Amino acid sequence: MTQNESELANRTRWDGSRRGHYEVYFFKLNHLESGHALWIRFTLLASNNPEVKSTAEVWGVFFHAADPEQHLALRMAIPLTEAEISHDQFHFRIGNCWLSHQESRGRIDGERGSLEWDLRFFSESPCFRYFPYSWMYERKWPRTKILAPHPHAAFTGEFQINQNTYRCQNSPGSQEHVWGSEHARRWVWANCLSFKDNPGCELHAFSSEVRWAGIDLPRATIVRFNYRGHVVLLNKVSDWFSIHSRFEPFFWYFMGRQGKRGYVGEVSVGASNMIGVQYKDPDGQRVFCYNTEIANLKVKVFERRGGSWGKVDELVSEHTTAFEYAQRLPVSRIPIHLIAGKLPGDK
Repeated sequence: MTQNESELANRTRWDGSRRGHYEVYFFKLNHLESGHALWIRFTLLASNNPEVKSTAEVWGVFFHAADPEQHLALRMAIPLTEAEISHDQFHFRIGNCWLSHQESRGRIDGERGSLEWDLRFFSESPCFRYFPYSWMYERKWPRTKILAPHPHAAFTGEFQINQNTYRCQNSPGSQEHVWGSEHARRWVWANCLSFKDNPGCELHAFSSEVRWAGIDLPRATIVRFNYRGHVVLLNKVSDWFSIHSRFEPFFWYFMGRQGKRGYVGEVSVGASNMIGVQYKDPDGQRVFCYNTEIANLKVKVFERRGGSWGKVDELVSEHTTAFEYAQRLPVSRIPIHLIAGKLPGDK
C-alpha cells in the first residue's frame, strides 16, 4: 500500500533490535470550550546500558484551565519486548493503549484518578520537517530528530478525566514524532494553533543547545509561523544561529526576520501550570522536562519602512500554547510527577 508523506513520517525508526535508541510519539489538543488541554505521549527506550531497563510507556497529562490542583499526570510502563509495534503500517500498542496514524485510544489508572480517551485526528496541513535537509533525518547527527506528521490537526471524539467527559469536535491539536540516540542538553519547544481572533494562524518553534565532538555549539533555533496565509519558515542553518533566543523554565523570548518583516515571540507560563517529568537517554542519563499545554504567547510583527522598524500587528494566545522546557538539572520550584524507565514494582 502506498503511503503519503505524513504516514511515512510516522514510520517507527527503531528496527526492533538496535540498542542506544529512543523514540517518542505525542499528541496534544486544546479543548477550547472548557479551556482544558490534553497531552498523550507514547515512548520506547532501547537502552544500551545493562543497568537501565528497556521500556515502552504511555503518559497522559491533563491540564485544568482554572485550577492547577486538578492537573493530572499518569503513566503506564511495560518491558519493551511486550510492546506491539508495527513498522509497515504505523501502530504502537502498550497494554490497552494504542496509537495509529490518525487514531488513538486508551486508559491509564493511577492513585489520583484515571484518564481515558477515544480520539481521531486529521490534518490538511502537510507534514512539517523542522530540519531543512533530508540527511539530517538519516545520519547520526543531529542526535535528536523531530518532525510533525500532523502539524495542525482537528481532533474528534472524547476524553474522560475521572468522571468528567469532554467531547471534541474539531478541537485544535498536533501530533509529532521524535527519535534519536540522545536528547539535547537543553531546549525549549512551543506550539500554538489557536490565536485569539486569528483563526488559521499557527506557530511551531524549537530552540536547543547541543554538543558536537565535545564542543558546545551556538544555540540553534527554528521557527515556522503561518501568518495570515503566509508561511514564514526560518529553518535554514543560517537561520538557526541568527535568530535571537533567550529562555528559562517559565519564559521564552525569540526574535527573527525574513525580508522586510521581523517577528518577536514571547511565551510565558506560571510555575503552577507546568508539569515536571523526567526523560531518560538510552544510556540512563536523566533529562528534567517541564511541560504545559496552557501557556500564553504573544507574537509581534514588525515591518521595515525606510530606515526604521515599526510594529504592524500583534497576535495573542491566552492559555492555548504548548510549551516545553528541558535541561539536565531539576528546577526546584516544580515537582517531578512522572519518571521514565520505571516498571511496576521498581523503587
